[in-house]
Amino acid sequence: MAYRYACGDAKRELVAGALLCATLVGGTYVAAHVALVIAFGIDRRLGLVVEAALGWTTLSARDLIAEASAVTARLECGDVCGARRRVARIVGRDTAQLDAAEIARATIETLAESACDGIIAPLLALAIGGVPLALAFKAASTLDSMIGHIEPPYTFIGQASARLDDVACYIPARITALVIAGCAPLVGADAWRALMVLRADGHRHRSPNAGRPEAAMAGALGVRLGGRNRYDGVAREGAFLGADLPAPTIGDARQAAALVGIVAVTFAATIGVVLGGLESFGIWKS
Repeated sequence: MAYRYACGDAKRELVAGALLCATLVGGTYVAAHVALVIAFGIDRRLGLVVEAALGWTTLSARDLIAEASAVTARLECGDVCGARRRVARIVGRDTAQLDAAEIARATIETLAESACDGIIAPLLALAIGGVPLALAFKAASTLDSMIGHIEPPYTFIGQASARLDDVACYIPARITALVIAGCAPLVGADAWRALMVLRADGHRHRSPNAGRPEAAMAGALGVRLGGRNRYDGVAREGAFLGADLPAPTIGDARQAAALVGIVAVTFAATIGVVLGGLESFGIWKS
């Protein structure tokens, strides 16, 4: 419908994309709020069940780590073709020609980036605005992944979604980078190097947000991330994060998955403690 309205006109595409973004994200928030009001109106226990179920859908730590582990398992078996097929499920780049090192890099990069938009950002949204805000964030993130690209045919119609996602993830991305660095020693990684690479290279990524957690992950593991990727057959050059470090290995991808798991548990526990403390002082009410 949005494309039919735009008819290939750039200005119309911008308007159509903004309307699509506002409708889906705002509609998701309103629908979630109404659903919870109805559920709690029927019975408080039902409301809590619905709230927990909806909140759970906004977090992707378990699926993310499982998918990354499936990729590394195939690499460890020497099944590069199988690993390419598996990594294609979690990255947007072309994977048909990737070798083992590039598959490991793709896996690590998506683990780092998804630690933000699949774990830290939804947890923050849940803490600040409850399930409706978390679901609205998830809608914005999903819409951005679908149409928030600079390549045709999404160049104009996806701009509103891309900008909204940039704003929504600005603070979470930087928190994610710091949490990755802070948790690094728990999996035998290097916290200080994570901070150094974050400071040196976090801003070099074409995304205003993705470079932060990726740079922290590169430093923590002591590997080089970034560089050239292909999308729909077109090569796109990207800055290196940790340019002087070696290319990642299968073991590095395993370590990255373990680190993201620790990040998820640590941040969730921290949010729980902070909210519990605020509630005890009457500053915040659940």
